[in-house]
Amino acid sequence: MMQANRILKILQELVRIPSQYGNEQQISSWIFDFLAELGYDPHTVEVPDSGPNVVAEFNVDSTQPWILLNSHSDTVEAMRGWTRDPYGERVGDKFYGIGACDMKSGLAVQLAIMEGLLKDECKPKLNVLFTAVTDEELWSRGTVTLIEKEIITAEKVAYAIVGEPHYLGNFLVGRRGRLILDITVHGKAAHGATPKRGVNAINEAARLVQSLESLDVGYMEEFDIEGSKCFLAIHGGVISLSVPETVSLVLDRHYLPTQTSEMVLDAVLEIMKNTELDPSTSVKVNIHPRPTQAPLPFYTPLDNPLVRVAAEEVKLATGIDPRFLLGRTVADSNFIGMLGIPTIDLGPSGKKSHSADEWCDIPSLKQIYQVYQGILTKIS
Repeated sequence: MMQANRILKILQELVRIPSQYGNEQQISSWIFDFLAELGYDPHTVEVPDSGPNVVAEFNVDSTQPWILLNSHSDTVEAMRGWTRDPYGERVGDKFYGIGACDMKSGLAVQLAIMEGLLKDECKPKLNVLFTAVTDEELWSRGTVTLIEKEIITAEKVAYAIVGEPHYLGNFLVGRRGRLILDITVHGKAAHGATPKRGVNAINEAARLVQSLESLDVGYMEEFDIEGSKCFLAIHGGVISLSVPETVSLVLDRHYLPTQTSEMVLDAVLEIMKNTELDPSTSVKVNIHPRPTQAPLPFYTPLDNPLVRVAAEEVKLATGIDPRFLLGRTVADSNFIGMLGIPTIDLGPSGKKSHSADEWCDIPSLKQIYQVYQGILTKIS
């Protein structure tokens, strides 16, 4: 049985290496060497504007499908206010560091699983595909690249486990999708001393913002979760004494698996259409550009074998009746789930992701390792 201190040692090594998104080269090299020294034949896959992905395979039977273990190696930038060593410090049962929770803890567990497979600590029924990916914190270009290169396909992969953190006893069986809209409001310029001769785009944009407060974001009773809307930015105005003629808004919409991006866009357009604006005002709505596809929502049904076996193993390892949740934001699992692959997020516990004094719960490392072992042994 893989000991908790061995998993912790892997986590310590991962946290020691800075790997902010876009600068994952060093950690990718460490993961590659770790797997090679174990006896795997890993390979790298280049990712635009990021460090390379690292891929390794454990083959059981060429006639069998694969189970995917996916974790991201990148972190966000170091936030202000750290009182612990951001590159690794243990205090009791907590291990602090940038990415200690999100998600180098999950990556450490999956690397430990790969080590344990070669030591016959676990005998999986399916072939195991391990992917340490980059750029998750920005655009998920790492996982998307593997999909584009058909390393991850619905034909090959029967199930997928993404090592994102969770609170012990909980795991995610799906996630909301995300659509970002750019809204540009054009009014009419005039001298600021005679504002009635123009149409103030700021005033018109304010009316739209107010109207969109009535937007129905939806509710999914099965998981007791709503969609969400949030204006992320507003830009516009002038320095001169002139009536502002252009204002742009950025609207974030996280939406549910019961909705589509077309439904989300149409609902926004309908409210805007019914908002009373000056007749000379024009409004344009565009989907915010991004280098990867907008992540769609997904969820894996609770009667799927992966969910059922994972729930049993969570109960065995923790003594807690598992809760099935939808993730409120997006992650690499969206892109895998979008392929129709049954996907869950399952990783160790911790708190303060993306903030100072981020930490991982050390005992949960071994518990989640045991859950992974049980899943790999039983799922077929």
